[in-house]
Amino acid sequence: MKMKMTRLILFSLVMVLVLGLASAGSGFEYSEDDLKSEEAKWALYERWRAHHNRPETDSDDEKQKRFVIFMDTVKRVDDHNKAKKPYLMELNRMSDLTFEEIGRMYTGTKLDQNHRQLSSRNSSRLKVVDRHNLPKEFDWRQHGVVNPPKDQGQCGSCWTFGAMGTLESGHALRTGQLISVSEQQIVDCDLEQGGCNGGVPAYALNYVAKHGGMTTTECYPYVAQRTVCCGAKLVNRVIQCTGFEDVPADDEDALLEAVAQQPVSACLFLYEGFFGYKEGIYTGEDCVGTDNPHAINIVGWGETPEGCKYWIIKNSWGQEWGEKGYMRLARDTGDPRGACQITMQTCFPTFDEAK
Repeated sequence: MKMKMTRLILFSLVMVLVLGLASAGSGFEYSEDDLKSEEAKWALYERWRAHHNRPETDSDDEKQKRFVIFMDTVKRVDDHNKAKKPYLMELNRMSDLTFEEIGRMYTGTKLDQNHRQLSSRNSSRLKVVDRHNLPKEFDWRQHGVVNPPKDQGQCGSCWTFGAMGTLESGHALRTGQLISVSEQQIVDCDLEQGGCNGGVPAYALNYVAKHGGMTTTECYPYVAQRTVCCGAKLVNRVIQCTGFEDVPADDEDALLEAVAQQPVSACLFLYEGFFGYKEGIYTGEDCVGTDNPHAINIVGWGETPEGCKYWIIKNSWGQEWGEKGYMRLARDTGDPRGACQITMQTCFPTFDEAK
């Protein structure tokens, strides 16, 4: 473990020298001069508010509260980046929110091991893969089967994006057509789940199987809140599946074999390093406990020249977050659960191969 961490740190230092402090994410920068006085700190906060289009209607008390939270975040980011860790953090649109608020507004996955009882174990589409013969790196984005990262907004609907991301990719692999489907359809019409109050990605795929398939984002646009299910928007069903198959929990090797077949939906626990991630290989050392389960897609894997292995994670917080909406998460860390317990709840869709 120590050797792997040392390699990660050395690699990150090289990347910082090569890339400098160029932001891969929100593009908001600050300097030591912004922290020299209370007046400078308030000016920094006002500049940050303007950058993220924060409303001017906040009361003085609310603004003071947010300023205190913001400056706590600035200190964490500043201390972290000076510590020369394997990844950098930055200030983003969540920087004046508490951890609890971020978890409520920007995550939303629910953990439910009962879904494994509904998993198909007879999927003929996925073949047995020998992980020992897999390349050191593979990126589904380079094969035209991954849509760009979307933005769930302040709605606990990550579970819909995790499910629809793997559905879109699975369909593209079968047909050669990469279509953006409507997460809003799931938020509004899957009444067995909680919309912006959370749900289970596997159950979203079950909804698709039971209710006639998915329409497109264009036909049923995303609005980041639950509204009444609109049948008139569901006429054009473009993607269908027969259900889902789960990947064995606590088994990164099995997860690698699954990702070698197609991008998958996965869940992980989040904390401050993930919230403020900018670039580099996130080690997940601060993922403690079981707070803030969050659904993402795994769209590939890689390995640095120094031997540092990682997953390529697609998030649903827009393309200003992280590495243009993506993250590199440490892989093969020695914990069978994976960094941030990424193996705990993982699935992909199954299809009718006769069609």
